[in-house]
Amino acid sequence: MSTVNKQLSSTGAPQVLPNVVAAFYTTPGGTVALIKKATFVNTANTAVVITGYFVPAAGNPGATNIAFGPVTVPAKPAIPGLANPILEVYEIENHTLMPGMSLQLVADTVNAVVGIVSGLEITQ
Repeated sequence: MSTVNKQLSSTGAPQVLPNVVAAFYTTPGGTVALIKKATFVNTANTAVVITGYFVPAAGNPGATNIAFGPVTVPAKPAIPGLANPILEVYEIENHTLMPGMSLQLVADTVNAVVGIVSGLEITQ
């Protein structure tokens, strides 16, 4: 068995959330993922609502598998030089994704929120 610390996303790096529900990260076969930290950064001038789902392998996102939300990421400050607002989503920290499960995310505004989800992949 091996354990690897990594960013849990389809690219292995922070990703912009789409405005339709889509897989942010899917656990590979023979692997279990443990979410340790989930942070979302709003780069827009307006507040953005995001929602996350823990979707079973071959399943679909819906009311029965909401992981968090809807929650609002505050708008970018109007004062130049201030940092973009950050939202920590504690509800999904320390959750386990079994092989084939996915974390699916959606924002109500496209290209506004960047998701950074870190954790462990444990190969069985």
